[in-house]
Order: sequence, then C-alpha cells, then structure tokens
Amino acid sequence: MNRMLERFFPERTELGRDVTRTGKPVSLLFGTVEIVKLKAVLDGRKDAYAKPVVVLMNSGSASGSELFAGVMQATGRAKIVGAPSCGCLLGFLGYALVPGGGELAYSEVGFAMSNGKRIEGEGVIPDHEVSPALIDLQQGRDRPLEEAQEVLRTLVTGVPIHGGRIE
Repeated sequence: MNRMLERFFPERTELGRDVTRTGKPVSLLFGTVEIVKLKAVLDGRKDAYAKPVVVLMNSGSASGSELFAGVMQATGRAKIVGAPSCGCLLGFLGYALVPGGGELAYSEVGFAMSNGKRIEGEGVIPDHEVSPALIDLQQGRDRPLEEAQEVLRTLVTGVPIHGGRIE
C-alpha cells in the first residue's frame, strides 16, 4: 500500500498510526522485531504525481481501498466521491478455534488517520456523496462517475461546481 501511496506525495508525510489493543507495536522475538509499527510515514518521491486526484468509493469498497482513500482524504491529497465505504479496516493476526471445528479471525490492529479519524465501523465518508439511482442505471448513467468528473474538472480549472463555491 505504501508503494502506491508514495506515488502521490513528493515529501515525507505522516499517514497515521496503527492502533493495537495493548497500545504497543506488534512484534516477534520478545519485542525485538516489530512487524506492525505504530506510526505510518511515507518518505515521498520527487517524481510523485502532484495534480488533483478524485477517488470513487461505494459500500463495496473495503480494506485496502478504504485505507488508500482515507489516507488521501485525511492528508488533503484527494477528494472522495460516491457513497460511504463499508468500514472494514482492521488487521487480524490470529485465529481462535470455535466449537464445531471452525476458526474465528479476530482483529488485533486498527488504523487511525493522521487527522485522528478511524474508518472501522463508519467507513470513508465522501466529500461529495452521491449514489446511483435505479432510474439512472436504467438510462445508462453513472451519477457517481459524472460527479467525480465534475469535481476533478473544478479542481483543475478552478471553475466552481454547479455554479457554487469550490469545495
């Protein structure tokens, strides 16, 4: 994920922090090797894409896509368009046996964005919320995509969206 995100940040940028149940990094070998660090930081790239970015989301967006969109939004690097994502951003490190022979994956690690917002349970809330309507789909329209194109046009040209102020 960091390799993809760093393509949008020219300078060192704090993404947020992992949140564990204990408040300590997840480690191996009695704490000598951290496998999940508490603070997430990108070094940045000189050749990073610096133009405006719009990310489309919906309720089917989960996990990695939520992390990407949430970080881009929290850092002010992108505008989010669509519907709230599913709110499914937790990491699991183990399984517990349950009666009947099944296994339950249990979460150990959450993530808080640099602005303190957590995605788990709430999702990424779009800057411009728009969901497809049945009539639009029947007519071959994709309203979220149309809105994303309009937001991007506004970010590039500086001309207000729908005659209103630039958001």
